[in-house]
Amino acid sequence: MPQVEAAAILLKLGGAALAVAGAGLAGLEHARAHRRCAEELGRWITALSALETEISYGHCRLADALARAADVAGGLAGRRLRHAARALWEARGSPGECVRQAMRQLPGSPEGQELAAVFTLSDCLGASHSSDQVRHIRLAMARLERARQAAEERAHRYARLWPSVGFLTGAMVALALL
Repeated sequence: MPQVEAAAILLKLGGAALAVAGAGLAGLEHARAHRRCAEELGRWITALSALETEISYGHCRLADALARAADVAGGLAGRRLRHAARALWEARGSPGECVRQAMRQLPGSPEGQELAAVFTLSDCLGASHSSDQVRHIRLAMARLERARQAAEERAHRYARLWPSVGFLTGAMVALALL
């Protein structure tokens, strides 16, 4: 009988350790997602800066400019821009439609409100003179910079909060199991 009790205790301790570790890792992942959002917004700013250069100095098609900006940006922003460039090469719609299609087909963080500047900009790309497009790109970059700063503040604020919440929740579950 003592062996059965020892095995039961070890099983409970193993379950408790798994509960604490699982909940803690979930908290760490949630905090990491906030950091990734800020990094991705930074990639969008880099991409738009490259796009601004291509449009203002280069004499290339918009699809080529988007592809070059995608190469500079990397990450999800680069994949989305590359997808939009491919759609433009294949003449699947206006630049705005191609960017929106790329955003829908390659979901990820950031989305929605944080990238509203990109959606607004996409409607202006290819629809006016290069100087007007550059002005719209600069406005979008300023909006994205504000969104990036807010995302960095959130990431900094939640960097300790979410892991702590995760581990404490795991500890509460472990205590309930014991």
